[in-house]
Amino acid sequence: MNKNEELGGWADFNDSDFLSPERVRDNKHAFAVVDVEKETHENHTKLILILETDKGTLKRKFSLNKTNGRFLEAAGIKSPKDAIGKVIYFEKIKVTNPTTKQIVDSLLIHKAE
Repeated sequence: MNKNEELGGWADFNDSDFLSPERVRDNKHAFAVVDVEKETHENHTKLILILETDKGTLKRKFSLNKTNGRFLEAAGIKSPKDAIGKVIYFEKIKVTNPTTKQIVDSLLIHKAE
C-alpha cells in the first residue's frame, strides 16, 4: 500500500470540533442541542453548545456570542441548560473579523424550537 493513500482528504486535517458555516447546508438544516459546556479563558467565560445534526451523525461545538445568546433568551429559553433538547437553525451571514478586518462567513441562529 502506498503511504500517501492513508492521507485522506483535506477535511481530515482541516476539520475542527466546532461548527463552521461550511457545515450548514441551508437555513432549514436542523441541529439538536445535546449538551452545554462552559469554558473559561483568562477573564471571560464562553458558553459552548454541543450540537448534533438532524441525522444524529455528527457532533459539533458552537460557541455562543452575545447576539446568538440574546436570540435564545428572547425565544423563551430561560437558561443555557434549558437549551438542551431544543432544535436550532442557522442563517449564514457575512461579518467583519475584528482582528483581521476581513469579511468572513459566520452563523446566526434564526430559529429555535
